[in-house]
Amino acid sequence: MQGRLKFLGNQTAYGTLELTYYKHYTVVPPAPPGVGSKFASSFIGGWNALVTFLIGLTATWPFLLMIGTFALLYWRRIKRQEKQVSPQ
Repeated sequence: MQGRLKFLGNQTAYGTLELTYYKHYTVVPPAPPGVGSKFASSFIGGWNALVTFLIGLTATWPFLLMIGTFALLYWRRIKRQEKQVSPQ
């Protein structure tokens, strides 16, 4: 055990360490956005909201189909009952 510890101690004594230095440059902050870029950003945000809404509708189509089917069956049942109550 002592021999292994001495061997590992000798191996680490010959380790190499490489360092790289980078010079940090100061970045000038960008100018505040103008009216045109705000308008474009709002338009893009609205478009993304519309696309997200359509994707959500696409994901829920089975539920919308079930609700539509139940509404249609209920409407037909109401119409059938109205015909039975008041014959013309």
